[in-house]
Amino acid sequence: MAEAWLAQGHYHAQLGDHEAAAASYAKLVRLVDPKRVEGWLAIAGEYLRIKELASVSVYLAEAHKLSPKDPFVLNELSVLFLARGEYQRAVDLLTSIPDLAPSLESIVRNNLRSARVLLLLKLKDSEGLLKIILEQRDVKETDHQPADLDIFLDELLVMLRPDLIELVKTILYSYL
Repeated sequence: MAEAWLAQGHYHAQLGDHEAAAASYAKLVRLVDPKRVEGWLAIAGEYLRIKELASVSVYLAEAHKLSPKDPFVLNELSVLFLARGEYQRAVDLLTSIPDLAPSLESIVRNNLRSARVLLLLKLKDSEGLLKIILEQRDVKETDHQPADLDIFLDELLVMLRPDLIELVKTILYSYL
């Protein structure tokens, strides 16, 4: 029964019906297996996609209560902190995650990089931001992370508000 609710949730998520997906995952954790961390994370993920951060907080709190040291739970909490603009909190959490599974390592590294960049922008630390950008330029391509600086900058610009985009451009033009 649990797998059926999980599959139904995945089906709705693939269709972009995030509320229906969250409802299916909620049935999984409420009716079948309330200790299934994966279900709580899935609900939080769907609410994150529709930017209902209060709901994300509730469901991630349940996952965290069940598995407080789970790297997947901690990573998702960091994503919530990023969405709320709590960049230092995200950096602190991401740097404290122990024993990363290989499948999660590149995701955490990318989230940490994003959190540091957003924190530096918030602090208007142009030298720190430039250092991260130059480090990214020197990264060698791996199976999990393209080395292309343009891809990194494109991803960065998607995350930023228009006023921060102008700040990044100013920094880049003055140093590169």
